[in-house]
Amino acid sequence: MGFSFGGILFKNGGRVKDEALLDLLHSNNYRYTGITSMEAAVSAEFRGVGIARTKELAILIGRNIPFRLSFENEEHLTETDKRLMTLSDEGDIIAVLSDSVSDTYCYSIFKQGRRIRVKKITGNRLAYESGKATGYDRNLGQGSNGMMDLIIGFTGLSYSELVFDLGLKVKVYNL
Repeated sequence: MGFSFGGILFKNGGRVKDEALLDLLHSNNYRYTGITSMEAAVSAEFRGVGIARTKELAILIGRNIPFRLSFENEEHLTETDKRLMTLSDEGDIIAVLSDSVSDTYCYSIFKQGRRIRVKKITGNRLAYESGKATGYDRNLGQGSNGMMDLIIGFTGLSYSELVFDLGLKVKVYNL
C-alpha cells in the first residue's frame, strides 16, 4: 500500500475565496456537498475536491488536481499554472503530487507572480527540474518523505499535524 496526495497549498490563503480556488480547476459545476475530516479527504476513497483552511493557509485537495498542472518547462504551462502565478501575488503557493504507488513526485513553487521552481521525479530519476532550491525545498529527502519535508518547509506543520492533529474540517465539492 502506498501514499498518494495531490493538492495546492496557499500561504495567506484566507484572502482567497473558495470560489476562486475552485475556479482554478476550470469548472463552475462544482457543488458543495458537505464537510469531512482532513483524514478522509486525503484517503484513497475520497472523490471530489476539498478545501481546508488554517489561520494562514488554504489547502485545495483532490486526486485529479495535479493533472491540471504542468511539472514541465515553461512552454507547457497549463491555464491552472498561469492562474496560480497570478494568485501568488497574494502569497506563496506550492502544488504537489506525491504518489508512492507509481513512484512519482512532483512540485511547483509559485511566488510573486511567477513559477520559480519545479521538480519532477519518476522512478527515482530526476525527469525535470527548473529554478533554484528555495527555503521550502532545500535538502529534501527522497520520495514521499521528501514531499512531507516540503510540506513542513512550506507550512511549518507536519503532514501528521495537518491531517490528524489539528482537526481540520474540509468543505467537499463534487461535480
